[in-house]
Amino acid sequence: MLYDISMENEVLDALDDIGYTGALNSDTISEILKAGVANITYTSVIAHLVKELCDFYDIQESVGPVAVENNAEASKCFLMELSGFLREFGCPYEELINGPVEKRLQDSESCLLLLDYLLGEFQAAQLYYTDIPTESVRNQQASTELSCSECLKHMLICLSFPKPPANITPVQLFTKINSRVNEIITHHPGALGSPLLKARLTPNQWIKVSEYNNKLAQEYNLRREMLCKRLDVTIQSFLWSDRAKIHQDSALRLYQPLRQRLKDPSAVTVSDLLSARDSLLCIRKTNSNRKGLETRVNKVLMGNVPDRGGRTGTMQAPPPEMPAFAKRQSGPGPMGSRQQSGGKYGGGRGRVQGGWSDRNSGSKAGGKTSKLHH
Repeated sequence: MLYDISMENEVLDALDDIGYTGALNSDTISEILKAGVANITYTSVIAHLVKELCDFYDIQESVGPVAVENNAEASKCFLMELSGFLREFGCPYEELINGPVEKRLQDSESCLLLLDYLLGEFQAAQLYYTDIPTESVRNQQASTELSCSECLKHMLICLSFPKPPANITPVQLFTKINSRVNEIITHHPGALGSPLLKARLTPNQWIKVSEYNNKLAQEYNLRREMLCKRLDVTIQSFLWSDRAKIHQDSALRLYQPLRQRLKDPSAVTVSDLLSARDSLLCIRKTNSNRKGLETRVNKVLMGNVPDRGGRTGTMQAPPPEMPAFAKRQSGPGPMGSRQQSGGKYGGGRGRVQGGWSDRNSGSKAGGKTSKLHH
């Protein structure tokens, strides 16, 4: 396959069209294509295009760029991941999907062909999904429009607004809403309190606030799932007994509707931050309001109970279980006579040692006598 200069120019134009500003340009493309899969820049561009195509077409394959240049093991891993994606994607070029993996993309021509193919597919996917959004995007847009319409409808009802005409513009509608809200605040000063967020944020700051809200929502949804799982396990443990198994169906019939209400994810959005008032800064103790603790189960409060003790400061230490250690004294008595007769270790131990010494001395004497006889 001969190197095509016109294809190289088309690749550079396509990179410029998609907004690429990396190191792959007209001055370096020849050197980068010559290095091929051993080059970090080339593999990074390929990995980015593959990721975008996987997102467009919901493909589970993934390709990562090489981390170290001129590393045979990293290049082989990259080629294996790329081969799996190209087969899944349906690449029509035989030289890119057939043959030994380590022998693919070994020249500038094949590297340029792969880059041109992925860029063309990426641009086609962008055009297709710009005109025809995916099903998930359409559903998300529909739910967002429905949610905004519901909120706007409730707001107009609360403000006693008549149904707006069909030809009213959003600017006119919200101008009237703003005037109506200011009028209500004037007639009822102090009813709403002061806003919790008084600063004016820039568009970039609002984007950051939305990102933080999404992270917090994921964190608290995970905590909610953990608590719900604990609740399920607790209810199951109540139903293990023989008496409870008889009423298991009726118990689950009462429990399941209540449990279904706990599946909703966190509904806190940035709009809640805008509508929050400074009254949220007032922290009240749980036991400061007894009415908040009253339930059908907890209606009777315990009165005074007798003192059960248990204070370590007023308790006496228990008597010792063993007598205190005392040094032995020599004197009259069984222990004293034994110590005197046997020495430090007693009489028995002394006799044994004496017996050994007697036998040793006897053996030595016998040895000397036998030598005399010889």
